[in-house]
Amino acid sequence: MSSGRIGASDVEITAELTGASRRAQFGLGCALLGAAVQLVAFSALTTAAAITLGVVGVILSGLAIVRRPNDSRILGLAALTALAAVFSARADWGSVRMMLAVQAAVAGVAAILFLLSSTARKVAVSALLLFHFCGVLSAITSPPPTPWLTSQFWVRIFRPHLEFCYSNNAYQFYSPEPGPANLLWFCVQTDDSPTPYWIKIPDTKTEVYDPLGVEYYRRLSITERANGNEYLPNGPPAEAYVRRNHAIANAGIPMHPEAAPAMQFRMPDENSRQFLASYARHLAKTEVERRPSIQIKSIKIYLTQHRLLSQKQYADYEDPYDKSSYLPFFVGEYDSDGKLINPFDPMLFWVVPIIKTKSMDPITGKEVAHYRNYMIDHAGSDPFEAP
Repeated sequence: MSSGRIGASDVEITAELTGASRRAQFGLGCALLGAAVQLVAFSALTTAAAITLGVVGVILSGLAIVRRPNDSRILGLAALTALAAVFSARADWGSVRMMLAVQAAVAGVAAILFLLSSTARKVAVSALLLFHFCGVLSAITSPPPTPWLTSQFWVRIFRPHLEFCYSNNAYQFYSPEPGPANLLWFCVQTDDSPTPYWIKIPDTKTEVYDPLGVEYYRRLSITERANGNEYLPNGPPAEAYVRRNHAIANAGIPMHPEAAPAMQFRMPDENSRQFLASYARHLAKTEVERRPSIQIKSIKIYLTQHRLLSQKQYADYEDPYDKSSYLPFFVGEYDSDGKLINPFDPMLFWVVPIIKTKSMDPITGKEVAHYRNYMIDHAGSDPFEAP
């Protein structure tokens, strides 16, 4: 391997390589010890010691790479260190484990690249860059009507890579303007209480995230997986309008007065419906594990669009988290196995309106907001009330 320093003598190169190799080996030893401690961890203290050893091992490997960045042996040891550090973290620390696994993969690929000749290395890196930007092109051309070639490339080639990089969303979301965020609201009905409770993803008010917000954005991407809609050029089907009119007549849930009826219907595509069913199944399982005494009767899911305020609303100091800024689309009621209970529900795929009206208080002379929240009628519980 060539030296990382120009003009260094053979003795200096050997000493540098030896020092970097020892540092990498010591880092690998720390990470392996951390993984062993985590395997037998029985308290918060031993868990903290395990992840500390893993992180120290990764840092030592990083320092070794700084000294010899083009040495495949050092990179290989670093890859093994990061892989061992994965198991020094608790199993439920998903982001930490993913970060360490990515570090292991990158170091492993780099080690292989530096075993190749200079020409082969340039070809390999160019191929990786070409693959990435072809994937970006498929993301740009994916909004409906999607070209056949784009859909084939997405399904068969680029999907795992783009979903990992989260490039499939960003190249659509920020062109030309960012659109409203989508949230998932789960209304969970159990056998031990007549009133259902709510679980929201993501929800910054009830969950503590890391300072960089990585967990928040990972959870936000969960909602985007369920946000694929069927392309309906002629608007909602006629039978959907018929069932919606029944909901108006029988349940007293009107259309939203601020949106055209066709804009109040969103039918998830087949892929999104599969995700919604799996979310319901997973949520039911985790809730029963958390509270073994309960039985899940049903889970109503609302794909909720959080609308952005207009310039005038911001100028009027309106609350960006006002109840009326949410548009909950009811996307199904599921049992604990993730099976849709009623595919002919009159409200299925329609907005459940949250309507705000304003009136003048005759005593104070100030404008007062009044809300008619039809989510309470439909779900049997208010999603804005603290549990």
